[in-house]
Amino acid sequence: MTEAVAQRRRTLRGSWQSMEAAEDEPGSSTDTEQLRLALRDYRELAERLLHV
Repeated sequence: MTEAVAQRRRTLRGSWQSMEAAEDEPGSSTDTEQLRLALRDYRELAERLLHV
């Protein structure tokens, strides 16, 4: 269970960091849909942990 949660966290963090890197590129803006999906994934993970 711990390893599964850690892997999910790494996946979520990686997607968040790739969005931040894209934001730093000239002429690029963060896609609000990607941010919404990342936040949804974090919320889903938190809800799963609370129900364990």
